[in-house]
Amino acid sequence: MEGMKNALIRSLPGLGSIALVATLIACGPEDRVEMTLDVVRDAGTAAERDGGQPVDAGPTVVDAGPTVVDDDADGYGVDVDCDDSDPARYPGAAETCNGIDDDCDAEIDEGVQTTFYADTDQDGYGALDVSVAACEAPPMYVASAGDCDDADADVNPDATEICDGVDNDCDSTTSEDGLATFFDPSGTHADVTEVLTTGTAETPAVLQTAAPGRVNICSGTYYLGLEALHTLEIVGIAGAEATILDGGGQRTVLSVATDDVLLEIEGVTIRNGEATNMSASAASEEIGLVGGGLYCDASAWVRVKDTIVENNHAESGGGVFGNGCTIGLDNTIVRDNTADIYGGGITVTSHTLRLVDALITRNAAGTRGGGILCWGRDGNAVCNMSDTLVSQNSAAHSGAGFYINAYPGMNVRGTCLGTTEAAYAGMVDNYAGSDSGTGARFYAGAGGTWTFESTDCDWGTAAGGDDNEGDDIHLAGFANGLRLYTDFGDNETFRCDQMGCE
Repeated sequence: MEGMKNALIRSLPGLGSIALVATLIACGPEDRVEMTLDVVRDAGTAAERDGGQPVDAGPTVVDAGPTVVDDDADGYGVDVDCDDSDPARYPGAAETCNGIDDDCDAEIDEGVQTTFYADTDQDGYGALDVSVAACEAPPMYVASAGDCDDADADVNPDATEICDGVDNDCDSTTSEDGLATFFDPSGTHADVTEVLTTGTAETPAVLQTAAPGRVNICSGTYYLGLEALHTLEIVGIAGAEATILDGGGQRTVLSVATDDVLLEIEGVTIRNGEATNMSASAASEEIGLVGGGLYCDASAWVRVKDTIVENNHAESGGGVFGNGCTIGLDNTIVRDNTADIYGGGITVTSHTLRLVDALITRNAAGTRGGGILCWGRDGNAVCNMSDTLVSQNSAAHSGAGFYINAYPGMNVRGTCLGTTEAAYAGMVDNYAGSDSGTGARFYAGAGGTWTFESTDCDWGTAAGGDDNEGDDIHLAGFANGLRLYTDFGDNETFRCDQMGCE
């Protein structure tokens, strides 16, 4: 049957429904019949397949899209890996201090850097206010902070506290009280606390310098008698009220008897000294033991600043004695010293005394020069006062404030200068037992000469309640035996010599 199509469908076990499509072509009796079968599988039901068991359909294939490159095989592709050539760098990696963004968060070394501090003085400690965060310390930087002075290598938290007024160990609770430190000329220092504290009030330490230098002395009382054999600077770090050098009523406190020595004293109190020295002067027998607080008997120099000299005793020069020595006192108080013979406060023979902004008060002498005795004994003498007040001193005989004595052939010169900066300068309210030159007395032996100049100096007034008790000035020793007694007031300018005052 040409052109006829028959469709045969039947079921085969395990295949579900099979559609058999046969195409029959009738070509005559002898023609063959050719059959083409198209098999179409129907999934059927679970009961129709494999004895009722589900059929494994195999893995499901999902379309993953385009492939991402991961060259360093760290699990992160080039789209999120900030360096796909380094397997140690990827999002979430641990950040290390290496100058690289390890965790790909666009920050470098965050949270892992060390803070380093500038160490300018190279003492191993840096300043807190100058720092940098880095992986390694830059030049001149260290990891340790706490340096309170990065310009001084001797100041850091590991330093030992010394007496210098500096917080050496950067710990404000550490006290310098009771310490003493010696510095040689190169600046090398050594602790001398034990040396200066061996004395007691009953037995002051007897000390001599072993080398030139400076000794810093901190707050405290030190019982001693110190002789400067070398150039020496003594500094009371806490000032005169807190730093006491005490002779215990046994010894001269500070002394110089060696030529060419410079002794500088600043910021201490020199007190309770008892003279133990005889002067090399030809007048030694006449003046006795000299210099209870400060003694200088040599071709030397003594400079005193911001110091108190008090409650010392000698036969002459109760507070200060100088022979052949240049002595300068700046902003210094000399008070309550006594001398059995001459110069309760100060005695200077045959050299120079310079007073600037000084106060000479409440000193007493058994004969002459309650405040100051300026004596040309073995040589000429000069005693100059600038902006200095000489007040409330006493002498049993004469020259309660100031006494000049020129031996035969010697010349003595004295001055009193008051400047506009000085509120008070001069000689006032002094007392002499003989009423002879209560303020000042000037005397010259045969062939001796003296001069005294007052420029804007005060001599006290009765109205002001500070007049010297008796005559302000007594001139004596004229060849004709003339004696002259003179009174002055405040801010007086005049000149006196052996011819009188004008």
